[in-house]
Amino acid sequence: MLDEASSLTASPQAGAISKVALPAAVSEPGEGDAKKDERMESETEQKLQAIIHLKQSGDETWRTELESFVQTYPDYPLPDDLKD
Repeated sequence: MLDEASSLTASPQAGAISKVALPAAVSEPGEGDAKKDERMESETEQKLQAIIHLKQSGDETWRTELESFVQTYPDYPLPDDLKD
């Protein structure tokens, strides 16, 4: 399993966030749907944090990454930092 710091590493290349390796949301024996949902939300939040980091660092690829995120998660609420 990857540590959280490696999942937030962003490259200045377009598509960097979507290529970042995140731990897969794999079911463990006895794991309920609520636990899986929580894990998926955590991974989604990590992706948003990486996009925010790109924006704050002045890397213009944050726009492309945000578009990709919104296409993948159209109903996921965006933080205020990414609404402009």
